[in-house]
Amino acid sequence: MRFVQRPNIDCTKWDYLVQQTKKACIYEQSYFLDATCDYWCVFVDEEYSKGIAIPFTNKMNQRIVYTPNFIRYLDFLGEYTEMDIVHFCQAIKEEFTIGKLSISTVFPVKNTTQKVYQTINFIEQYKYNSLTKRMLKKFESSQLTLSSTCDFKSVLEFVSNELSTRLPDLTKKDFVVFNLLLNDIKTKNQLTYYGVLNPDNQLIGGAFFSEFNNRVTYIKGISTKEFRNEGVMYALLNEGIEFAKNRNCNFDFGGSSIPSIRQFFSHLGGKDAEYTSLNWGSPPYYYRLIRFLYHKLFKGNK
Repeated sequence: MRFVQRPNIDCTKWDYLVQQTKKACIYEQSYFLDATCDYWCVFVDEEYSKGIAIPFTNKMNQRIVYTPNFIRYLDFLGEYTEMDIVHFCQAIKEEFTIGKLSISTVFPVKNTTQKVYQTINFIEQYKYNSLTKRMLKKFESSQLTLSSTCDFKSVLEFVSNELSTRLPDLTKKDFVVFNLLLNDIKTKNQLTYYGVLNPDNQLIGGAFFSEFNNRVTYIKGISTKEFRNEGVMYALLNEGIEFAKNRNCNFDFGGSSIPSIRQFFSHLGGKDAEYTSLNWGSPPYYYRLIRFLYHKLFKGNK
């Protein structure tokens, strides 16, 4: 197996491998990687019968593997063996001296951190808790309307603007990526979205979901603070869950280890599933110092 850089990747073969792998996620498609990664390569065999995508960036002559925003994890695809994983773990540390890569596969190596996301498999029993049921009833009795026919650009603009005021860790560049990504997902016919309107027909909530490989994944959603206690997010997630159920897909909450978000997803029937962060190397002191100063001085301009 070998590393192949983006300009030389046979994306037709790569995307075929993604489509043929039952556990593959939307994140692993070439268009998704192009939209979200500074750079990416693949570690594959000659036939593209097995492999993994590797996002990386280039900072001060340091090539650093990372997991981009809007990607939870990547995974080894195809028919691979434990020896392939061991080979990969050795090879990636020789190719890149620094890295932090989130992966679904449980790797038999040290320096890993376990993380969780939430999912619903409709073959198994799932249920909403009492708070979720109350919030859904509250939404139903309100004068708010959930719609699947809202203008896409309007919902995207609303969600982006609301998220930008609540997620200070996301930069202006991140929201440019987010907008381009959502347009790409829509172009690929893998996007479902909903808006929530108030009695004046104004957007006060919205959420985006992707469908790929028998999995519906929650991407992002939000409501205005004014209507946060009206059950808007419960209604949006419920609509996404019902959509997945009707399509005979599993539902993927996108996932979070943040206690409050994890609890919210669990209230909607989400069960924890584990994934791994593979970590190695350490950036030079001067790089860490410059990064610290950048975030300290320019955070207000994000």
